Amino acid sequence: MIKRGFIAALAFCIPGSAAAQNVAEVQVAPPSVTIRVGERSGLLATAFDRIGNVIPTVRIIWSSNNINVAKVDNTGTVTGVGNGVAIIEARVGARRGQAAVQVTGGSGGAAPPAAPPPGPPPPAGPDPFGGQPPGSGPAAALRLEPGVVYLLPSENSRVSPRALREDGSPATPVIVTWTSLRPDVASVDQSGNVVALSPGQGTIQATASGGGGLTATAPVVVQQAEFTVREGSPLMLSPGELDTLHVIVATQNNRTVNPLVLQWASSDQSVARVSLAGVVTAAGPGKAILTVSGLLQSKSINVSVHPVVTKLSVRPKISDEVQVPLTGTAKFEAQALTSENAPVPEAPLRWTVTDPGIASFDPQTGTLTGRAVGKTQLTVRGPGVGLAVAWNISVIAGFPRFAQPRVGIGINQRRTLRANYADEQGNVLGPASNLTWSSDNPQIASVGEDGTVAGAGYGRRRAV
Repeated sequence: MIKRGFIAALAFCIPGSAAAQNVAEVQVAPPSVTIRVGERSGLLATAFDRIGNVIPTVRIIWSSNNINVAKVDNTGTVTGVGNGVAIIEARVGARRGQAAVQVTGGSGGAAPPAAPPPGPPPPAGPDPFGGQPPGSGPAAALRLEPGVVYLLPSENSRVSPRALREDGSPATPVIVTWTSLRPDVASVDQSGNVVALSPGQGTIQATASGGGGLTATAPVVVQQAEFTVREGSPLMLSPGELDTLHVIVATQNNRTVNPLVLQWASSDQSVARVSLAGVVTAAGPGKAILTVSGLLQSKSINVSVHPVVTKLSVRPKISDEVQVPLTGTAKFEAQALTSENAPVPEAPLRWTVTDPGIASFDPQTGTLTGRAVGKTQLTVRGPGVGLAVAWNISVIAGFPRFAQPRVGIGINQRRTLRANYADEQGNVLGPASNLTWSSDNPQIASVGEDGTVAGAGYGRRRAV
């Protein structure tokens, strides 16, 4: 009985720990909020795995970087304390999500956040080094990344300092103090989180602690502009496929909008699901509309998920080897099919040649061209595990030549023509395969894809 109870206790405890280890991202919604002193507002934190699925059973730890501005309880409820901006953080293990809270309506400004400690902070606290890469030696200069911050009104972003040596290599990280030179345009906290407050152009400044006079500044441009989805519409997906959508601002150097300020929705979850980070999962065949909203605007894109492809139909049929003359061409075709043999023309097919120096392939025309004498392989892959067909290709130094240059047939009679590959001296190298046949006058004689000639009328015609 004791062993059984001990095992049950372990089985109960392990899932929560495993869930925390599988968290790839934490998002807080809404990403920014404005409240008055004494007012309360709720924040929602959501944990996601690496493919965008929600993990419901995780323990979230809430914290505020400035409790003199806003405090938060263990349910995510924020209370305004004093004028200013605070960053509320939700943490699950090593993963964190943030929201900016602006508090107004107080009698005066709130006290600034406490100075960070000189040593490395505990895991739950702010990073006084702002994510600086490890380095060595004294710092000769300070740089901010990005060098220019573009934001839409109410959007937030993080700026990171970089301590550099005289040769430009990373120096020993330094603690910096952040200041906004235009607090009416943008605010910045002591972790480098910038919040756009109103349209205009401002500047944030980082000053290294401990003397030395090292400072760095970065312009902050806040302007209203339309965002768009970079991937465009419509988006074509295969069942089970994942894709990440990116929202950009074209007028701001095509920069990506902070995904934490956006919300995604799908018109049909059975066709396509989308996470708060914009990760789309194709759930089943059909069409859906994905909508992204935030920052007082909204955009939509169409998503199409094609039926499940179970096999490929190809021409020519798979044989031991397909011979192609040097500088000559051969045609290849492939079609995606369902289990009921219904064609799926929208399914993506990927063509590759093992050695492009031997032969090249044009997917638009289905034409393979011999480039050099040798052997290679042409492969077509469909949207599914194991959906692949490969042809062995041999490029030879020869040209097709009829086995019989002249053939006589009667009306309604049929005869199959044969051809060989021959070198420049006329020496036969082997039977020709995968040829394309045509007649210059089908009213007298037509020719099929396999080289079979049918007499249709009296006269003399040429088959090539």
